[in-house]
Amino acid sequence: MKRNLIFSIGFRLLSGFVFGFMVYVLLLFINNSLSELQALFQNQELYVCIGLTYISFECIQFIFSLFKLKRKLNDITLKKIVGVSVVALFSAWILVGVAISLYFKYGIGYSIAQVELQRFLLLYAIANILYLVLFISNTLLIRENARQLEYEETLRKKIEADFISFKAEINPDLLYESLENIIANVYHNPEFAEEQIDHLAAIYRYGLLHKHKELTNLHEEVHVSGSLLTLVKEKYSKHIHLQLDANIPEGILIIPGSLLVIIDQVVRNTLITQQKPLHFKLYYDEEDAYLIFEHTLNERLLKHKESLEAYNRLQRAYSFFSDKPFVQVKAGNEQFIKLPALQVAQD
Repeated sequence: MKRNLIFSIGFRLLSGFVFGFMVYVLLLFINNSLSELQALFQNQELYVCIGLTYISFECIQFIFSLFKLKRKLNDITLKKIVGVSVVALFSAWILVGVAISLYFKYGIGYSIAQVELQRFLLLYAIANILYLVLFISNTLLIRENARQLEYEETLRKKIEADFISFKAEINPDLLYESLENIIANVYHNPEFAEEQIDHLAAIYRYGLLHKHKELTNLHEEVHVSGSLLTLVKEKYSKHIHLQLDANIPEGILIIPGSLLVIIDQVVRNTLITQQKPLHFKLYYDEEDAYLIFEHTLNERLLKHKESLEAYNRLQRAYSFFSDKPFVQVKAGNEQFIKLPALQVAQD
């Protein structure tokens, strides 16, 4: 955890001089002796004020060390910080009073007047309060930054977990439905059943080959998506169509399985009939750098929970790779799913 500013050596050396100088100037102002500023560094009182400031601040540092406020600031309650600060304030205040009294008695040769003592104590009380305000405010800032970093780290781990979960996922519904279709056709139409097995194998082989890859080329994903569309078309009497824009540039990367999850989610949550077939269109928006998956909208009343959960995990996984959002927009009878187009940065 980042250390508090007032515990640094540089600040401790500088603060005593700056605050001591301020106390001395205020004393001159109170005593109407500002003319003495002309011989500022020849005045013994300036160095006395600086020395008293160092004594006061180092007393506060000692109290903080005594109560272990220099370590584990994130584990210490605000109530304890304020309580220790009050103890440090009074300890330093008393020490300054004793030190200035001894200076006047043994250094100058007479006892300090009560009015002078009160002025010193008042000014050093103000200086100590400012010092403690710096400490408390800096401590609270460090704690807030630590909480924010901890939250961001937790969020990052969650996104990573979602990403790993998404990549490791096997679509059981697709597997069982395809196997049922194969079983139904294996005897009276073995060639068709063999073709279905090849498409199903291509999908799961693609998943295994890309299990440890973070990104894949879009055109590889489009190729395996053709196998998925072939399988689902049989269930919906070929009322599903995909139009692919030929002008999609090379080099676009996506998370493996992105198109498979999107197609599966859309198909399972859309009413598909001969009168209202499902049309997909995939194209690239060069201006916004988005890969757009457009499809006709005809939502089912009952949603398919598992496909929606996989789709949501996909959305969160993209936040791991891009600051641009994964967007879903409905416009009339169309829905637009926009994936950030990922590319490898060139040096």
